[in-house]
Amino acid sequence: MTEQHWGNFLVQGFPMDKEVEVTCPVEARSTRASMVLVASRIAGLMAALGPLDEHDPNADPLAAEDVTEVTRLLDHLHRVRVALEGEEERLLLLLAERGVSLRTLATALEVNSPSTVKNRLDRIREVNEQGLTAAGADEAP
Repeated sequence: MTEQHWGNFLVQGFPMDKEVEVTCPVEARSTRASMVLVASRIAGLMAALGPLDEHDPNADPLAAEDVTEVTRLLDHLHRVRVALEGEEERLLLLLAERGVSLRTLATALEVNSPSTVKNRLDRIREVNEQGLTAAGADEAP
């Protein structure tokens, strides 16, 4: 059997009139740690962040939750965001090394200026030289 290309799974529509379950195979041993982290938290994040009050779409169901629980949720959401940002860095470097233009990268990142991408690439390369990642560095003091 031929395995389908990952690009076939990037964007999938959901019917508005019924619940759909989304699954993906994860073999931790052969999957990047960042993506294992994302996969291990996605169901919980959907359960916490996904519900919409049908009677009041502007209401936030999390407003009634215990502060400790919402803080715990924030921690896991942040971990996922940093993991995804790290993967974004990886793709930016890969594409830049392959000669993709800054303008093309800016379009993919939905930023106006290629210089924004250049500055980001410079920052990523600088911290990578130190054996670090720029992911989440914007929060550092």
